[in-house]
Amino acid sequence: MKNNDLKKTKRFLIPILSLVIISIILIASINTYINISMFKQHMNEDIEQYKKEYLERNKNAVYKKVHLFNSSIKFQITKIENKLKKSLKERVITALHIADDIYRRHKEDFSDDEIRTKILKHLDVIKFNDRRGYYFVYDYNSKIVLVSAIKKMIGKNLAYFKDIKGNNIAKMQIEAMKQNKFAFTKIYFKKPANPNKEYPKLSCTARFKPLNLVIGTGEYLDVVEKQIKSYVIDRFSNMEKEKNRYLFVLDLHNINGGDNFATMILNPNREDLIGKKLNDSYKDAKGKEFRKEFLEGLREKGECYTEYWYKKPDMKNPKPKMSYFYLQKDWNWIIASGFYFDDLEKHISEKENEHIVYTNNAIYKALILICILSFIVIIIAILVSLRIDKTIKNYTDKLVKNRLALELAQKVAKMGSWSLDLTTNKLKWSDETYKIFEIKKGEFKSIYDAFLSKIHPEDKDIVDNAYKKSLKNKKSYTIIHRLLMRDDKIKWVEEKCETIFDKSGNPIVSNGTVQDITKEYELQQNQIMQEKLILEQSKNAQMGAMIGNIAHQWRQPLSVISTAASGILISKEFNALTDEKENEMLKGIVNSTEFLSNTIDTFRDYIKEKKEFKEVILQDRINGAINIIEASMKNGHIELINNINDIEPIKITMVVGELSQVIINIINNAKDVLVENNIDNKIIKINLIKKEHLIIITIEDNGGGISEDVLPKIFEPYFTTKHQSQGTGLGLHMSKDIIEKHLKGRLYAKNTNDGAIFYIELPL
Repeated sequence: MKNNDLKKTKRFLIPILSLVIISIILIASINTYINISMFKQHMNEDIEQYKKEYLERNKNAVYKKVHLFNSSIKFQITKIENKLKKSLKERVITALHIADDIYRRHKEDFSDDEIRTKILKHLDVIKFNDRRGYYFVYDYNSKIVLVSAIKKMIGKNLAYFKDIKGNNIAKMQIEAMKQNKFAFTKIYFKKPANPNKEYPKLSCTARFKPLNLVIGTGEYLDVVEKQIKSYVIDRFSNMEKEKNRYLFVLDLHNINGGDNFATMILNPNREDLIGKKLNDSYKDAKGKEFRKEFLEGLREKGECYTEYWYKKPDMKNPKPKMSYFYLQKDWNWIIASGFYFDDLEKHISEKENEHIVYTNNAIYKALILICILSFIVIIIAILVSLRIDKTIKNYTDKLVKNRLALELAQKVAKMGSWSLDLTTNKLKWSDETYKIFEIKKGEFKSIYDAFLSKIHPEDKDIVDNAYKKSLKNKKSYTIIHRLLMRDDKIKWVEEKCETIFDKSGNPIVSNGTVQDITKEYELQQNQIMQEKLILEQSKNAQMGAMIGNIAHQWRQPLSVISTAASGILISKEFNALTDEKENEMLKGIVNSTEFLSNTIDTFRDYIKEKKEFKEVILQDRINGAINIIEASMKNGHIELINNINDIEPIKITMVVGELSQVIINIINNAKDVLVENNIDNKIIKINLIKKEHLIIITIEDNGGGISEDVLPKIFEPYFTTKHQSQGTGLGLHMSKDIIEKHLKGRLYAKNTNDGAIFYIELPL
């Protein structure tokens, strides 16, 4: 009987294998046939959709390119104006210092009119910015007492003077000075070299209260605007490398068109047109006057898309093209960029070939390709993981080495001393100071101005103002600035100064030190860059953990949806589907999808939450963090005991988002310990205690505790007990920084009988 049964079993084996093989071949054949039919059916639809997407994508690309150029213009205008305001303010501050110094020295011996004359005499001779800059002064009743560049205006009443825009200059400036000590106004004013025409000008004014005077200066904006235009054109001329989608810019003279309506000022494809005047009657290869078309669009909307035929780079014959034109009203420029349609036909042809190749090879190569790709992906993933691990280790080693080098460099003080006799204006340097400035003693004029000449041009005014301010305030100061060496090398130095005053409050001698901190400064900048890189990698690791939490949250509702949908299909196939049963299953699907939607909202709110101070309910913040990782806890068979709702709601003002990050980090660490130590009854307990003006949050686990030799190190940066592929050693260090530096609290840990407990103390 046993031999017969064995023979029967062997006889059934061949038919079963044959049936399976035939089924696989039949299913594969049917599936391939359906796929080929579907490819043929949808090929034209795909091509049409691709055409729409290609057109929209390229229109968006040239739109962004044009508006990037426009944004650069606006940025440069704002940047130059802010820089100009700063420069004008410094000039006015200098004038106020001069006036204040003259007034304080002569107020006991001279009348106000005589002192005013002395002030005007000093300000009259000062010129700057290639002699375009000068000071103007008028009394608070708007009578002009000084315009050093236009003498004929002295004595006139500025209250009745209006520029070409109808602005009352005196009224504008006086109203502005009521709001701010230093008032900035845009006006139109005559240039000394061209008194018959008014130009846009940015002015800065301030009131000198002792004599009731208004002191001001300004800069003509047309000079600045020319510099910005030249800079923008040069910058984008060098950036334009893409021949088929380049920027071109026209300087518009007449929006209504006509002969010489614009001048070409940027065109990488047609450098022969730069500087040439353009006519709107020009026709493309198809006879279309496309310039009139885009001018009409600019007049109506300020922007438009226009199709026309134009010569493509590196090709003899013109090709169809679409360009986006935008009217930049600040400078009256037309900014444009376009793309050629022949690229679309090329892409469509390539897409058709891809469909044909895919169809011909679908039957023979699908399984082989999947196997090969799976193998390659596994190998690549291993190699990439090893490479990332090696990179992180190298960066960590470099960061530690740089930190040690910085600590060693700080011990070596390259410091010199100096002394300035303010009664004789004589400056004395020590030998080390000469070494720092790389100057021989015989080459240096021992006066204050000679010292200023050795400072980097961009820092000269800052150092000078700091010193003058210390004389005025009678306080010592410390400043870090640059030195410019003869070989254009830059040094960073830290300068300290203290001035001795006589009984009358007059400065006598200024003593100070100067220290070469170039190496320390460069090492510090390098360290900051390295720390930013490590922190960014830590954020990426946190995002990976967040994705894992989302996966845990979704697993159960997706299973419910799948089960309900399968149940409906099976019941319907066997005619066993009743309305009541169908409604019940559909209701389960709706409830599960609503849970998924709420999960998305929870994680989105956590990720996008702004780091800003806000009054919140503390329990809400903690519960929000628990909700994010609750599914992960259940998946790890961990019981999460939440006791924070046992006391009344606590209102607290804090930086939202940061406390949730710390709680999630500590709970995740506890979870890893429980799983790693294979604890049978895994428990994490969260409690909340209120003591007078202090809130204490405790997070306790039964994972066996922290080794006593490790416990003092857990908050140190780069310290981790995990494998390097699982941790960077920055999680608890960042958590401690958040609690103690940002939230002004305290974070520490202790061991219990069963595990470890973390304490978060926050002030109310």
